[in-house]
Amino acid sequence: NQGFKGQPIAMVGRVRVRVVGDVNKFDYIKISEIPGVARATEVKDDLVIGRALETSLGEDEKLVLCSVRFKI
Repeated sequence: NQGFKGQPIAMVGRVRVRVVGDVNKFDYIKISEIPGVARATEVKDDLVIGRALETSLGEDEKLVLCSVRFKI
């Protein structure tokens, strides 16, 4: 999206993802009930969008480096 106006979107690659709750390195990251925010899970299902590449503990919302791969 470089050079364009609007919200940046990542479909594949290493990006910072808005995540709520505890996240451990290599946890699966999945879509949560909060729009635009993900959460960690140990179970891979259809809502998984990637894997965490770092650990970040705490219930608050934060940015966590993840390896993202959306399936369309």
